[in-house]
Amino acid sequence: MRGDFTLSLVWRILPKDTLEAVLVGLCGPTEDESAQTAGGWIGGPSGGGNGTGTNAAAGRRLYAAGSSLRCVWTELTVPVMTTALNLKPALSDRAIAALVRGVEAAAERAALQKSLKFTTLIHSLVTRYGPQLKPHVPVLRTAVGRCSTFMVKAVLAALQRLEK
Repeated sequence: MRGDFTLSLVWRILPKDTLEAVLVGLCGPTEDESAQTAGGWIGGPSGGGNGTGTNAAAGRRLYAAGSSLRCVWTELTVPVMTTALNLKPALSDRAIAALVRGVEAAAERAALQKSLKFTTLIHSLVTRYGPQLKPHVPVLRTAVGRCSTFMVKAVLAALQRLEK
């Protein structure tokens, strides 16, 4: 709960692209993406998509320093991401794609397949960013199919509404 409060406070104080930086930072770029691409992800309204913003520069420094920019999704990190999604920041299509890849990878882990927190994260993603998720519905459907919580039916119903 304390992390939720802290993230809400950060959201009010810092620009909206900060939340995208948090979310994408938790997902991390794919192996074939360079520091320039990672910087372009994190750049937003304050830095533009050209990778020249403050957050973009920070992303390039992390990448150059040898950071893999990856975070293992656990019972502790998933609620932070859910809170960030519930704040409904404007996310780029690349950030949405990174989140979908993260969901897909995390859904393969047995610990998260039984996690209500993880299924809630997917539900928040689908309900808040539905129009941007239309191209990713098959991947999300497969990921949700691996889960075994009572929220699975609600998430599958939301995904089905997106297809119509």
